[in-house]
Amino acid sequence: MALDFSGLFGPTAAQGQQGGQREAREQEQPAQEPPEASKEAQEQPQRSFSLDRAAEERRRVSEAYKRQAEAIRKSERLRTEITKGIKRGEPVQLLFLKALECVSAATGDTVFLDQNRESYIAIYGIGLQQPEAAAVELAEVQKRLERLQETYKEEWPTAGDKERIGAAIRAHRERERQLAAIVDA
Repeated sequence: MALDFSGLFGPTAAQGQQGGQREAREQEQPAQEPPEASKEAQEQPQRSFSLDRAAEERRRVSEAYKRQAEAIRKSERLRTEITKGIKRGEPVQLLFLKALECVSAATGDTVFLDQNRESYIAIYGIGLQQPEAAAVELAEVQKRLERLQETYKEEWPTAGDKERIGAAIRAHRERERQLAAIVDA
């Protein structure tokens, strides 16, 4: 068994030529960044992007908590109004509407309030012609009529827009007259 120690004592003549060529090639090539540095350079935008995403997520969560806290305050306020209304002897129909609003605020379900309020007005106000339910719709019609009248005073680009608003005002006045007859009965 023969041991080769030629690499330990420096290059031989043949290896010296190859070594010189190798050194020349290494000098011609531009210096490259170590692999770790290039990975860090690539990860930097990703870190920034993930930090931005995390900040956005924190903002959304904060807004959700604020909405939830506001809904809780609203439902507590309505519960207090219902309790005080019962003690004052307010009409049950108005307390019922406040209870619908309280449930809607507590659950965050606005569709529940809208659907049941419309049903209440349609059945008890129009169908059964109960004055309390008609009064609720009358108040809503009067609010819309005020907004329409304010809008009618503004300048409009086309005459058609103004005509449509005028027709809506006439329809609201007629509905207001009908509901006032039910409430006054």
